[in-house]
Amino acid sequence: GIAVASGGSLIAEGTPTQPITFTSRLAAAGDVNQYWIGLWAQQGSALRLDYCDISYGSDGNFGNGGLEIDSDDAQVQNCQIHHNQGTGLYLLGPSNGAARPVLSNVEVTDNGGTGVHLESRYGATLAVVWDGGSISRNSWSGVTAYTSSSIVSPTLRSLTIADNGASGDAPERRGGIYWNQHNVSPTLTDLTLTGNAGAAITWYCNGSIMAHNLNATGNGADELTLPGCDVTGGRQWDLGAAGLSVRVTGHINVTPNALLSILAGTRLRFDKNQYDSPTRLEVQDQAALYALGTAVRPVVFTGAAQTAGWWEGIAARQRAGLVLRHCEIG
Repeated sequence: GIAVASGGSLIAEGTPTQPITFTSRLAAAGDVNQYWIGLWAQQGSALRLDYCDISYGSDGNFGNGGLEIDSDDAQVQNCQIHHNQGTGLYLLGPSNGAARPVLSNVEVTDNGGTGVHLESRYGATLAVVWDGGSISRNSWSGVTAYTSSSIVSPTLRSLTIADNGASGDAPERRGGIYWNQHNVSPTLTDLTLTGNAGAAITWYCNGSIMAHNLNATGNGADELTLPGCDVTGGRQWDLGAAGLSVRVTGHINVTPNALLSILAGTRLRFDKNQYDSPTRLEVQDQAALYALGTAVRPVVFTGAAQTAGWWEGIAARQRAGLVLRHCEIG
């Protein structure tokens, strides 16, 4: 494998007709156990990849996935990451550090595990910006995340996330995007999610989110699924122009000293949970809920089925703060 250590730089700049290739010819030819260990940009390194092809790597001692980036100084564009044994692209915010990789027109396809895994370790921040490309035909979910008292803030624009999760043996391995972790705060714009084995997007809602113009067709569920959460701190949900249904499948609890702001046009459909029990939105003692609709774009809280009693409604406990403007509750 190749490891770029702290203070080191790797610059690999190909062209459309002469890309730079990192691969295992033996693995590509079908020889078992002949994967190389991949490319790893460690914390403190600098990485510049342009028109590169990275394939047939394995998760091993030189990082995780065909390409792992832990660096705060990484730019990857016009690259293909494919046919790696496990994870295709692994982005890491190292403990008590930060990583802010910038990607454009990157294709992550046909990997044996997850397409793209985002992880931030204790006290870290991972803030990836990715514009253009695709995450497709990976055996497990297209995009996953893990946090540990840390933050992941992905900005994904103009991406196609398609046909992932066909070999997944659990919900977290079958989705287009599966983020069932605290403190994942995404900005999602102009995404196409199609043909994924599980839900288009699953998001654990203890974070902020902005989602505009998402197109979901042919997935296991063409929706943004919120499996319920405890909301802590200040959170803002901007889902009025998401372009797909938002379904809540567990209780949402706004905890003491937290503030949840829901912006105009957002429509939350509360469904029964895995035990077939109704779900609710609860604003606990000294917590606050601001639902800030407008006359033409109200905030809507409703049942996933138009059946009386399908969900439990909104419960505001003692000393809770409520600001409800142009809302529909039913």
